[in-house]
Order: sequence, then structure tokens, then C-alpha cells
Amino acid sequence: MEEYLLKLREYEISRTGFEKTYQEIDLFSLEKGSVLKHPLLNNIRIKEKKQFTHYTEMIIESKSGEYKIIRPKK
Repeated sequence: MEEYLLKLREYEISRTGFEKTYQEIDLFSLEKGSVLKHPLLNNIRIKEKKQFTHYTEMIIESKSGEYKIIRPKK
């Protein structure tokens, strides 16, 4: 273990960087009832989508709970 740590400290062991292997998903383009696999939230379902004059509000349901996401209109 000591030998490994010394090599790591001396940058003799190559490290792999983070590679983005998924496409970005625009959640606000989805409609109510849509189901998909999100890279961070896992399997999600759009429970509710409301559009107001100044913002759009979505309630997303996943295994870990419900999330409310608000995006201001441009």
C-alpha cells in the first residue's frame, strides 16, 4: 500500500478523468406523465407541470422523493 501511495503522489499512476457519457435532457420540454431515466435522479416521472406568466413550475417524482423545479420565463 505504501508503494502505491508513493507512486500516486509522484504522479506515476495515470488517473482517468470524468467523461460525460449522456446527453443533456431539457426537463421543461417534457409533458405531464412522461417517464424517463435521468443521469442524476434515476427513473423519474413528471407529476405536474404548470405555466404561469413569469415562470414554469414542475413537480418531478423519483424513488428518492418529489422535487419542485422552477424556471423563469425569458
